[in-house]
Amino acid sequence: MKEIDEHFDKLVENIKASRRPGNYSVDGEATELPTLLDLNVKDYGPVSLPLVEAQAKELINVCQQAPYGRNMDTLVDTNVRDSYQLDPEQVEIRHPEWSTKLQMLVNRVGKALGCQDKIEVRHLYNMLLILTLIETII
Repeated sequence: MKEIDEHFDKLVENIKASRRPGNYSVDGEATELPTLLDLNVKDYGPVSLPLVEAQAKELINVCQQAPYGRNMDTLVDTNVRDSYQLDPEQVEIRHPEWSTKLQMLVNRVGKALGCQDKIEVRHLYNMLLILTLIETII
């Protein structure tokens, strides 16, 4: 047991002495982003934010059930994750400064996390509509 304690103490000592380039998390407001996105969904139309319940229910009609990952599997189970998703091709953010402002936010967060290399925003992955969150907000 004494040997384990010595190893643990040495580990703690090394962690405290290590120089980390950044934080492991970042919080705060995304003040870089525009407040009005001019969000448009294919086969639906303009989406106002914050999303209201009636619009959320209509939007589900153009969404697919969102899967989640567990180990190496991709599953759909509404008891675990009751949410829907829109593919990137279905979503258009029309605000003229969206890409520039999003890149500014990513740069700030990357710097706070200690990333030395430039991080480029390539594309939207998916947009999620999480029902439990909507029910909580509304």
